[in-house]
Amino acid sequence: MTIHLGATGWTTGNAKLIPLDASSMKGIFEIRRDKDDPSKDTLRWCFAKPGQSRPTSFDIEKGSGVTKVEFQRFILDEDEEINELQKAGAVIYKNSEGGWVSEIVFPDSFNSKVALATIKKLRKLSSVVSYIADEEMIDAIAGHTAIRSLRFRCNVRSDHLDHLAGELPNLQTLGFGCKEFSETHCKAIQKSKSLNWLQIRGAKRNLSGLKLLKDARLSLTLHDCELDRACFELIANHVKGSRLEVKDCKLGEAALEPLSQMAGLYSLNLKGKSITDAQVHFIKSHSGLKILEISETAVT
Repeated sequence: MTIHLGATGWTTGNAKLIPLDASSMKGIFEIRRDKDDPSKDTLRWCFAKPGQSRPTSFDIEKGSGVTKVEFQRFILDEDEEINELQKAGAVIYKNSEGGWVSEIVFPDSFNSKVALATIKKLRKLSSVVSYIADEEMIDAIAGHTAIRSLRFRCNVRSDHLDHLAGELPNLQTLGFGCKEFSETHCKAIQKSKSLNWLQIRGAKRNLSGLKLLKDARLSLTLHDCELDRACFELIANHVKGSRLEVKDCKLGEAALEPLSQMAGLYSLNLKGKSITDAQVHFIKSHSGLKILEISETAVT
């Protein structure tokens, strides 16, 4: 038996009853979205035997001539949206179980009009990586409550961050480029109440915004930045996260030494030729560090 659903209705509260398009039976259906976990959607329908009236609710007694069916973890087919995004030049990664889009990577050249219009149709999109941060891209992403990870491979204006952080309530990982991480940047990301991992790219000897992150439990990644000892003093004094990554950065003399006073540091990931024996000498005096990664460094 094949039933064609004539429309869809997403609900988080009371059921939204929609007629089934079936030639011999009359029925109703709903697709109920779990407000806390999008993977726990439920599709259910009930239909009457031929010749009987269409049901008006799902509260039907047994033996009434009405059949009720319910499927947990119903996954909406997104093949059409995936095809549109791929044709527009976006790279798509799908969930292995449900087939829905889990991550989109937007290169520096793609058909933005088609792709950005399609973003809003995706229900469970959890991660976006983009080499572009213009007005259209920001507006397309803002308000997509399923997004958990957002990473820009380019500089992002602080007002764009302010808009995004306020519109992505479930955002956990945020990465972006900026010449300096100022107090304006910090005030913007403080709107992301669920944020636990911050990634900064391209900063040049100015991380003054970290002063406003005092006692914030954030893991921090610094990539392709130019950092001196003062930058790491800010990190040691104001970042309370247990994980720090320093990748492909230019470091001043003894820049990493203040990390010896970063008591909560549990995991340190270092990468890049500017990481030398002299830079990591401080590790000997750090009693709390449990994980150290030094691949692709100049450490002997």
